[in-house]
Amino acid sequence: MKKTFVLFFALLVSGILSAQDNASGDKFRFGFKVAPSLAWLKPDVKGFSSNGSKIGFIYGIMMDYNFAKNYAFSTGLEVSYRGGKIKYDYSFSSGNTVHTYSGDDTYNLKYIELPLTIKMKTNEIGYITYYGQFGFQPGFKISAKQDFTQTKTTPAGPEVAADSDAEADASSINISLLFGVGLEYRISGNTSILVGLQFANGFTDVLTGTNHQDTSTELKAISNYFSLNVGVFF
Repeated sequence: MKKTFVLFFALLVSGILSAQDNASGDKFRFGFKVAPSLAWLKPDVKGFSSNGSKIGFIYGIMMDYNFAKNYAFSTGLEVSYRGGKIKYDYSFSSGNTVHTYSGDDTYNLKYIELPLTIKMKTNEIGYITYYGQFGFQPGFKISAKQDFTQTKTTPAGPEVAADSDAEADASSINISLLFGVGLEYRISGNTSILVGLQFANGFTDVLTGTNHQDTSTELKAISNYFSLNVGVFF
């Protein structure tokens, strides 16, 4: 799977470089971006709640197709490191015994994502163009890992801390609503520097497994992030 993504990424970059030579006027624009992010998970399970955010990172290629004055279809191909922290306190019965657990999990999720957005731009003011964009962002899982600490409080038990593969607990596909604002500063010709803020609001569950102690409890959580985008258009 990873080799397929690498090959696809290489072919897309090759196609972009070729398309730059053939694009007419300013219809197509291509570039690269990096984006540090602040990511968190929002669970929807009784006894589970968000326990803070984690630092993530995004990098990839960008493409704008200017289909009308001040409007563009904006897409690209990105690798996104996201995830978050979850804490929990839950109980379940087994026979005549009530088992109570507490703990916290940190999920490290890696997706390859394809933003599909509409970008609305102002006329150039000096050397600066301001923009806003919105749309969808489907993502496809590359990897999922989990660090967890768990304590059995009733009956009392030892604290357990470990890391594990979370492939079975993470959804293969994630879809987010995407919103962004920012600016482009034209350096020369078609070359410009992009700086912007972006918010991804997940609306499909990224956690889809079950509780390992109580398999009747399904894990559900969406993935969100804020990012600071920095890139260059050519």
